[in-house]
Amino acid sequence: MKLSKGTLITISLILSSISFAQLVNAKANYPSGQPIIYNNAIGCTSCHSGTPQTENNANTTYGILFGNAYDDDRGTLASAYLSLERYDIDRDGFSNGQELRQTSGYFNSSTLTPALTAPDINAGNVMAKAVSAGAVAVLTDPGTSFLNDMATFERTTLGVPLTTTDFMYKFGGMQAGATGTFYDENNTPIAANSADGIFAANLIPADTTLDGSMRVTVKDDGVFDLYSQAAFIRIAKARTPAFTPVPNPELINPNAQIDPYAVISSSATIDNYAVIDAYAIVDNNATVGAYSHVGSYAFIPANISIFASALATDPYAVVDPYVEVKSSITTPGTTSLPNGVGYVKATFSITTTAPLIPSIVGGSDGNEGGDSAGGLHCMTTGLGLQGLMFLSLFGTGYLLRRKKK
Repeated sequence: MKLSKGTLITISLILSSISFAQLVNAKANYPSGQPIIYNNAIGCTSCHSGTPQTENNANTTYGILFGNAYDDDRGTLASAYLSLERYDIDRDGFSNGQELRQTSGYFNSSTLTPALTAPDINAGNVMAKAVSAGAVAVLTDPGTSFLNDMATFERTTLGVPLTTTDFMYKFGGMQAGATGTFYDENNTPIAANSADGIFAANLIPADTTLDGSMRVTVKDDGVFDLYSQAAFIRIAKARTPAFTPVPNPELINPNAQIDPYAVISSSATIDNYAVIDAYAIVDNNATVGAYSHVGSYAFIPANISIFASALATDPYAVVDPYVEVKSSITTPGTTSLPNGVGYVKATFSITTTAPLIPSIVGGSDGNEGGDSAGGLHCMTTGLGLQGLMFLSLFGTGYLLRRKKK
């Protein structure tokens, strides 16, 4: 059968529209263009709120941002994905990039946040993991934001002079320019000293993107180490008694040698020939035995007793300066101030900015790319199907009209 010229034109238009629809279906797969480090966390539903995924429903926050960042006619998919990493679309304090690269998919859920892999300890608002030497054993952080994030951690060092520890906070990640402050045992800031401790926002290996964690380095027995002789001495000098001292306690043996600057409780017992040096504190109901010696700034807590020697020629107990006695001393010997080596304790806080919160006004421009920035071509049907329906109706009407003639 020989077809008329009009019929041939109509069939050609219909076939062209079908080809056009197939061409639209065959557009580049947007998810496949995401960085490999995302581990395919970006899927169709990241941008589209319904199915089939068309430009008309590319209206999620991420989809609108993507539509404003990318156009088939200009730029590349890779640069579009990277340009959105600075935003925090779920408003949990971690940027899209930190969540996509660190945890593969949490960028659109405020209830899921990045976490350290196999942390040594998790204190609820912050977790810690030793990078070198011994594991973190103690971690406290009462804060729930970076406005009140003073954290204290303790760990062994296994003889490593500089120990590094990674910290990740539940309430947000480190941004570029994040800094930290160390504090002494009285929570007073300690002047910066890079030789004894530093802070660094961590980078993802082989990348330049921050992963949201902070690495803290502390020198064993350095100025920021609160488990050091310097810290113990500062603590001892700042210590004040919990009791009210009296000028002449009744329970002091007249043969005891008491420095006038020593602080003795009225209920403390100081035995024959005991020696108490300047600024030492002997608390309520404590007993310093005969011939024992308590050094300057040493602290004998309440109800603690110090070994009593029978004669001056016999061995006796000695408490060195600045020492805080933890339990009663029952044998002769010297209780020395720890040197702090082999163990680190530090208190610090982090200061960082927040990632960008996107301001979404309207949606994408709806022009499917073209020559206008922000168009998306990723629909599976979209305008291709609309064009097919229009051309099919046009062709059917044309045929009917020809038949009527």
